Amino acid sequence: MIWVEGKAPKEVIYIGNISLSGNKGKIICNSFGGKWGDSVGIEAFLEWRWEFDRENFEKEIQDEEKRINEELKKTQKPKKMMKDETFWSIISLLNFNDENDEEEILEPAVNVLVKMSVKDIKEFEEALSYKLYLLDTKEHAKNIGEYSYKEETQDYFSADLFLYIRCSVIAKGKEYFELTLKKPQNMSEDNSFEPLLSLASEAYTRRTGKEFEYITGCDYESFSNVEGWK
Repeated sequence: MIWVEGKAPKEVIYIGNISLSGNKGKIICNSFGGKWGDSVGIEAFLEWRWEFDRENFEKEIQDEEKRINEELKKTQKPKKMMKDETFWSIISLLNFNDENDEEEILEPAVNVLVKMSVKDIKEFEEALSYKLYLLDTKEHAKNIGEYSYKEETQDYFSADLFLYIRCSVIAKGKEYFELTLKKPQNMSEDNSFEPLLSLASEAYTRRTGKEFEYITGCDYESFSNVEGWK
């Protein structure tokens, strides 16, 4: 749980406290949630709806998911991407070494990309996003090792981990990526490389001194490839 400060907004109506029993009263909350806002306490409202207004609540969720899926179908199209040859030449510079930390692994690739134009950096990010998007399918998610997507049992599946494992596929180079794209069973099991997501932003910040605020044509977050998850 969290604690917040300030006055509650007018949308929130005070109805009282629930007394804490036993050891619950001794728990210290160290999670500061900032100031009061419209979303504070929304969990209680959603739980109430789930218990007393479930039919309408589920319908609203389904309608919203349908709307989002329709939007994704319309918008998931890459903008101008870096040429494949150039993209993979930069990826090949990733310096994987048992003694290197994440920054040291990225550094050679960042050094090359930072010398290119801002347009090139954006085109690199576009190419990376599209390749991650292509790997975002149910079949690929079923082949990531211990935490694979299991449709039958509905076990916990981490969308973030799946993204980071897709990153590791690309980090291994063109040949491995193309093979894995065609044959999902070749997915990199339990290996992840989240730092790849920051390569373009790091190069952009060094190049311009500004934060990288660029929206790609394709969303690389898990479940964005609607066709791949049918």
